[in-house]
Amino acid sequence: MYKHLLFDIDNTLLDFTLAEEHSIRETFARYSIPVTEENIRLYSDINLSFWKALERKEITKDELWSGRFLKLGEVLSLPIDRTLSAEINTFYLSALGRCAFLIDGAEELMQELIRRGYDIYAVTNGNACVQHTRLDAIHFKQYFKALFISEEMGVSKPEKAFFDRVCDWIGDGDRSSYLIVGDSLTSDIAGGINSGIDTCWYNPRGEQNNNNTHPTYTVKTYDELLELLK
Repeated sequence: MYKHLLFDIDNTLLDFTLAEEHSIRETFARYSIPVTEENIRLYSDINLSFWKALERKEITKDELWSGRFLKLGEVLSLPIDRTLSAEINTFYLSALGRCAFLIDGAEELMQELIRRGYDIYAVTNGNACVQHTRLDAIHFKQYFKALFISEEMGVSKPEKAFFDRVCDWIGDGDRSSYLIVGDSLTSDIAGGINSGIDTCWYNPRGEQNNNNTHPTYTVKTYDELLELLK
């Protein structure tokens, strides 16, 4: 039924949550920000709110990079101005680029899907330098026919234009031959729906779907995905 599989990267194939924690601990220590579980959760919540605002086109990617540590400083009453915020963000992205943790079974999943004859592509909103560095470090690029990174494309998920450019590059105008697999309802699933592409929500924690975004399929495990793609 499907020929082209579009895979999100973070928390779909790579454990971004773990990479973020490692990187933020290193960053906090470097800039004398108290390394506590509460502060780590606070940063994660702030970061997520900035990414959601980006998806809604309320801010730009540059505003995300410059604003998240500035906001953290405001909440924690730390002397972080815009210049220091930008410096901290640069250090954090460098640290993140050194953290690449595959989700258990991700490599075996790619190998099996390729064995079955699928063409696999990466679709991500992550920082281009970070994504290239991480995927190179674990030799994971070999599984993708191409990487589509929003920062390099000039447009982000869930915008229809992102997926239009992906389909144009692949050269297959039959949207029924595509399936996007991702963990984000607001980015991956909404983007697929906007673009007439079937969607598979990778939901390993069994989270409730409390918005009006309805994926074509939902799976909790890679085995369920492989069963779906028989």
